[in-house]
Amino acid sequence: MDSRSDIVDNTKFREEIRGTRVSFDLFANTFGSFRDYYTDFEDLVRRKIQLRFVHTDFSDENRPNWEAFNNATEALTATREETLYNARNIRELILALRQRYPGTIKLRLNQKPIFYTLWIRDPSLPSALAHLGITYYGQKSTWPAFRMSRRTGAEQLASLHEQFELIWSNAKPENHE
Repeated sequence: MDSRSDIVDNTKFREEIRGTRVSFDLFANTFGSFRDYYTDFEDLVRRKIQLRFVHTDFSDENRPNWEAFNNATEALTATREETLYNARNIRELILALRQRYPGTIKLRLNQKPIFYTLWIRDPSLPSALAHLGITYYGQKSTWPAFRMSRRTGAEQLASLHEQFELIWSNAKPENHE
């Protein structure tokens, strides 16, 4: 993938979100595409599907870690202030959605940046699907992304689910979780 816009333009992410039956787990450093898929996630919580989101803790107390992330991603088009504003705005959108649909969304904050995106849909079902997107910043022109289903990569899917659970267990619970 060349950029975040490829997620919107060149994948079936919307269909993959809509295909969720039980749960959708997602880790993303800033989760910039949340706005693009807001109505799709809202549809899931209306259907009482469980969502778990983890993204970088951009609080003042975690400033050294998110500044390290920003320093590593200097090649991005957004400035440090824009990245911080957008990440905090996404967090507020998630919290507002959680408030409107109590009991359906859990949010945790990762205090150490990880340079990949990971999401898993319905890990316990035969229709399970996972996505791992590796993020290269700087001069790299593409971002490798891997998708697997229970049918095409059951062991890899299980491993990615285990990885998400590790990230989840180490992330800081958001207030009122």
